[in-house]
Order: sequence, then structure tokens, then C-alpha cells
Amino acid sequence: MFDYLLGDAKSEILSLSVSLGGNKEIYDSVRSARLRTISEFSKVYEQGINALQYDGYPKEFLRITDS
Repeated sequence: MFDYLLGDAKSEILSLSVSLGGNKEIYDSVRSARLRTISEFSKVYEQGINALQYDGYPKEFLRITDS
């Protein structure tokens, strides 16, 4: 998203520290949080898929629709 918004100015703005008028630390923090969130959602997704494939739960938890 930052790549799209900033375009060509990205490398100049993101390479400078906040103390020098840039926002490198802010960008790095947001990027790190985004990657961590994606990682956690991936874990939840994988556990959900594993749970759906497990046969040891009662059948009333399955949604079976009549066609």
C-alpha cells in the first residue's frame, strides 16, 4: 500500500530517520506489525482447516443442507 501511495518518493522518504525529516522508523514499525498480523492470521487459518478435517467431533457440528 505504501508503495502505491508514495510512488518514486518512497526510497527517499523511507531511507531517512525521523530525526532527519523522514519516516523510516514509522514505516518499519507498520511493516513489522503488518507481517506479524499476517503470520498470526495464517496460524488461525491453518488451525481452522485442520479442525475441519478432523473426524473426531460430533456430526451435529457439521452444517448439512438438504439439496
